[in-house]
Amino acid sequence: MAIGHSAGGQLALWLASRPGLPAGAPGSGGRGVPLAAAVSLAGVLDLRAADADELGARFGDPSVPPPAKAPAPARPELAPTLARLTPHGAAAALLGGGADDVPDRYALASPLERLPLGVPQLVVHGSDDTGAPPAQGGTYVTAARELGDQVEYVEVPGADHFDVIDLDHPSWQAVVRRLPDLLKTAED
Repeated sequence: MAIGHSAGGQLALWLASRPGLPAGAPGSGGRGVPLAAAVSLAGVLDLRAADADELGARFGDPSVPPPAKAPAPARPELAPTLARLTPHGAAAALLGGGADDVPDRYALASPLERLPLGVPQLVVHGSDDTGAPPAQGGTYVTAARELGDQVEYVEVPGADHFDVIDLDHPSWQAVVRRLPDLLKTAED
C-alpha cells in the first residue's frame, strides 16, 4: 500500500498506475513493487487543474503567510528559491512547463489521466483545504468510479490541508479506521 500527503498523495496514486505506463515512460522500467491499495491525503490528483489554478505558486512567497497549521519550514532560507522556482505553481515546476506546453508529461504524471488504476483507493480531503482543494479529490473520484475503480472518498468537514495528517485530528482517525477494510478489499 502507498500512502501520501499533498504531492505525496499524487505520487501514491501514480505509483499504483505504474503497471499501465507505456514502455519508455519515466517509471515504466523495472518491476517495482506491486501495490494492493493506494491512499491519497489532500492529494493533487488532477495536475492539469493544478497547473490552471497555479497551485503551489504561493508556497515560499514571503509576502503570503503560510496556512495556520502549516509546520515551520525546516530550511526557511530556501523560501526565496522555492518562490523563484514555482512562479506558476508546483505542477509546472515539476513537469518543466505548463499543461499546454508539455501535455504528454501531464498525461503520464497526473493520476486523473492514469485511470483506471485497478487497485482499491482511499481519497481524503478537508473541506477547508486551500493547498489542494477538495475539488481535486471529487473530480478524481468521480472519474475513477466511472472507469470502474473502487474508490472511497472522505471529505472531512472543517479540516484543512494539514489536519488530514495530524495524528490527533478526527480525519486521521477516519483514515486509520478504513485501512483494514481497504486491504481486505484488495485481497478479494
